[in-house]
Amino acid sequence: MSYVTEEQIRAAKGVDLLTYLQVNEPWELKKTSANEYRTDSHGSLVISSGLWYWNRGKVGGRSALDFLIKVRGIGFVKAVEMVIGNHTVPVFSALPVEKAKPPPNKTLVMPTATKFPARVTAYLQERGIHPDVIRRCLCDGSLYESSYQDKAVCVFVGRDDKGTAKFAHMRGVDTDLKRDVYGSDIVEAI
Repeated sequence: MSYVTEEQIRAAKGVDLLTYLQVNEPWELKKTSANEYRTDSHGSLVISSGLWYWNRGKVGGRSALDFLIKVRGIGFVKAVEMVIGNHTVPVFSALPVEKAKPPPNKTLVMPTATKFPARVTAYLQERGIHPDVIRRCLCDGSLYESSYQDKAVCVFVGRDDKGTAKFAHMRGVDTDLKRDVYGSDIVEAI
């Protein structure tokens, strides 16, 4: 009969599920956002911020050990062996993640507006936006036409409570361009 030591159990409990899958089953992982993953075999399993939750099974946990026992139904000793077994698990997996320092403040540099926004108006009307809505947005400055790499773009502007532009997004009229303007602050935009 197999057994595991307290040290092996501690080591296994310190391995998070994301690290375990990256090392042992990388084909299982599907990145769904900046810090969220799902798996192929369990579509409703979400891995985020060092935790995991399986919506369908209504169970969650922190470690790979919890996952192997609660989701895959593997016995405790076998699960510990799988986590710390023949595979090398990076040492960093058990360490808490430090918050990244915020990026330095960037100044929002708004693209230059064209005098006549005819292409943007036509483009948005083709997409079903009522002309009155387009006209109102053009007048209040939350929308205007500019050019990016010699192509016409719609520029959508987000402002703070005081009316100061904090965010701008460019959308190509004739291209697939979708890009935030340099210096945009998505946290403070309204």
